Amino acid sequence: MYTIIKVRDGNAFNFLNNRTVCLTSLIKDTKLRGDFLANKISEQKVTCPICGNKEAVELRTEKKIPYVGPIDIITLKCNKCGYKKNDVIIHQIRDPVRYKVVISNEEDLNIRVFKSSSGTIKIPEFGFEMSPGPAAQSFITNVEGVLNRVLDAIFMLEALNPDANKEKVNELKQKLEKARMGKLKFTVIVEDPFGNSIIVSKNPNKVRKEIMEM
Repeated sequence: MYTIIKVRDGNAFNFLNNRTVCLTSLIKDTKLRGDFLANKISEQKVTCPICGNKEAVELRTEKKIPYVGPIDIITLKCNKCGYKKNDVIIHQIRDPVRYKVVISNEEDLNIRVFKSSSGTIKIPEFGFEMSPGPAAQSFITNVEGVLNRVLDAIFMLEALNPDANKEKVNELKQKLEKARMGKLKFTVIVEDPFGNSIIVSKNPNKVRKEIMEM
C-alpha cells in the first residue's frame, strides 16, 4: 500500500502544474459542456478576497444535472490580481456523504466525478488523497481525469523531492498506466462533509453511498 501522495487542492499543486481550471474545461461531453454554458443567471461586482479589489466579477449559473439535481456554478474572477475560484453548490440539503466505486475495466474510466470545493478524493491503492486547500476548486471530470491528477502529483513529487525512491515512484507509474488502460482494479472514494460531491455511474448499483459520521 502506497501512502506517499497527498495534495491539497487549490494551493501550490495547482500553481506548479497549471491546474487552475474552470468547470467546463474538464467536461468532455460537448453537449453537456454547451448546457453548462447556456443558462446565465447573474453577474455582479464583488470584493476580491486576495487583493481587496471591489471590481472583481462573480458569475452565477444554474443548471439541472442528471442524478444530482439543480446546481449553481459560481465563478469569481479578479482582473487585478488574477485570482480565480470556481465552486458548485447543490440546491438540495444533503447529509455528509462518502461515495465508493471499484474500477475494474476501461468502461469504468468514464464514470463521472463531481467534486465540490469541500470534497476529498482518495485512491487507496495509489496512496493518493486530494483534500480541500484554502483556495480549493470544484471540478467535474471522470475517473480517467482523476488518474491524470494522480500523475500530476507524481511529477510534482519527483520535481520537489529529487531524492525520492525512484524504484517505488517508477513502480507507481507503471501501476497507474495499467489503471489508465483499464487493466488494474482500484477504488475511487469521494467524501464531502456538505454532501456537495458525488460519483455518478450509468449503473447506479456500481456506486456505494454511505452517510459519514461527523
